[in-house]
Amino acid sequence: QATAMATVAPHHQQQQQPQPQQQHGGRKPVLTVIAPGAGLKANKQVFDQLQHPGSGWDVKVEGQSKAAYDVYPPPWQNGRPGANLQTFGEEVARKGVPGKSDCLLFGSRGGQVVLPVLWRAHGDALPPAVVINGGCAMSLLPT
Repeated sequence: QATAMATVAPHHQQQQQPQPQQQHGGRKPVLTVIAPGAGLKANKQVFDQLQHPGSGWDVKVEGQSKAAYDVYPPPWQNGRPGANLQTFGEEVARKGVPGKSDCLLFGSRGGQVVLPVLWRAHGDALPPAVVINGGCAMSLLPT
């Protein structure tokens, strides 16, 4: 079972910190979670805290784990053509999801496949990204 690596301060502690809405024109900053590989179930407690109305974040979830596209593309080992994480990433880019986000959160295979697709599509315009489970840090990424 995966252990959540992030901690979220309890609601009463967050009130003592500057409110993020002040930095985003009165709105909560948008955290977009790219679901495949993010561990939405394994890290449920952390994601529930982030989605709590007092968290300071407007959390959006894009995609889902175990969907038909939640497979590696070629040239990954056992990669499949057709609907896969690369085509899912291309769809996320085409829909303009990064432009509607203040921060992107990826996990594992999302960081390995989807994040590089978004880097290629958006370059320096991509908002800050957090990768849990070190997906994009792997030396096994195909070039």
